[in-house]
Parts: sequence; C-alpha cells; structure tokens
Amino acid sequence: MSLTRQAVLIVGIGILIWIWQLLSLESLTVPIIGLMVLAYLVASKLTQKNRSGEKRAIDHYLVLLLSSIVVLLVFSTGGLDSSIFFLLYFAFFAIGFALMPDSVFIFMAVVVLLLLPQGLKENMSENLIKIGSLILIAPLAYFFSEKTKAELADIITKSEEFKE
Repeated sequence: MSLTRQAVLIVGIGILIWIWQLLSLESLTVPIIGLMVLAYLVASKLTQKNRSGEKRAIDHYLVLLLSSIVVLLVFSTGGLDSSIFFLLYFAFFAIGFALMPDSVFIFMAVVVLLLLPQGLKENMSENLIKIGSLILIAPLAYFFSEKTKAELADIITKSEEFKE
C-alpha cells in the first residue's frame, strides 16, 4: 500500500472521528466500538487461517481499524484526561511497524488536530504536555520501525544468499 493511500485512509479516519464528535454521538460510541472490535477479531481470524507466509493487504487495514478503535476509546473516555491515553503511544508504534514508517507522522498530525481543541480549553499546561508527548513519540516510532524494517530486509537478503 502506498504512502498516499495510507495517508488518505488515516486522514479519512480522523475526519470520521471529528464528525462523530461534532454530531455528539457519544451514546452510540460503545456499540460502534464493540462492532469494530468484532470486525477486527473476525477479520484477523480469517486472515490467520488463510495466511501462507506473505503479508496481506488486509493487515494494513486491520492496524488502521485497531488504531481507530484506540482513538475512539480515548475520546469516549475523556480525550486528554482519559486514563487510557497512553494507548495512543502504542497505536503510533503499531502504525509504524505495520504500515510505512512515514505514516506515523500523518497519524500524529491527525490525533493532535483532534485533541487540540480540548487541549486549549482547560488546564492548558498539562494538556499541552500530553500533546507534546505525542509529538515526541512520533519520531521514536518512526526511527524504531525504520530500523527494524531495515534489519529485517538485511536478514531476508542474507537468508536468500544462504539458500543459493
């Protein structure tokens, strides 16, 4: 999947979550998260059975689905004041490892833009520190995923040389 396509999907998810907040559909958030988790579990189980060693395109969509579940959970439990805010850090690393590492910055921009209105309302210093932590985590997720993918490519190259 190209970076452009990943960016469009990430921004699209961000726009859907933003519209969800604007329409004040909090009463429907828990059932939607439940349906999304069910869809994730069914799709991951189906791809696990059909796996023949190669990475499938559905894996990218599953990571995006899981990340959008995390973002919805964080927003439904208070946004910046959520007790599960730290799950966003793991979502950054999941996107970095499963998608192109550059997509971490796109996800960071979307999440920061979604959190910024709440961050500027009350307790600004604490909220800006939390938003700043997201901005600082993104380069870490990028570099770790870039390094891991480079080492993985080296291992694959060496194993192919060894087979010959």
